[in-house]
Amino acid sequence: MRFVPFAFFSKSLSERTENTELYEKFIMPRSAKSVTEAQALIRPLIDIPITNDKLGITASLSNRAVKKLGSEKATRKSASPALHAKAVANIDFLYKNAEFDVTHNDYKNNRRIRQIHRLGAIMLDEKDGECVPVAITVKEFIDNGGNRIYSYRGS
Repeated sequence: MRFVPFAFFSKSLSERTENTELYEKFIMPRSAKSVTEAQALIRPLIDIPITNDKLGITASLSNRAVKKLGSEKATRKSASPALHAKAVANIDFLYKNAEFDVTHNDYKNNRRIRQIHRLGAIMLDEKDGECVPVAITVKEFIDNGGNRIYSYRGS
């Protein structure tokens, strides 16, 4: 069962269209038939800065993150492989529209990491009309690594 935190998301599709601007924010522009295809779609984004609209924090993807986002383990943690592929293909849009959920120290005590940011975003599952909450993990590095999008997890 998916947790949908706002009453807006539980409304019918016709009721949601009254607030079209907000609703359209959750429609992802890219689609992918597989996680491998999704990874190919985001590879050109490696090392390109992506700024979060609400928080002004900039992060980027690394080649390692693209591999991790598309891993079998990450795919199993998602609601479905199709939704996982969609989220991976649109990780930049999800990050851009995300809001902070939690910030904490690195539990593994990596000296290169200042802190971990867990951001929440919403993605529309156009197949059934439901809004799906997603979590994005960003590692904030102390050195010149900047902020790196590290992983994604969908409900």
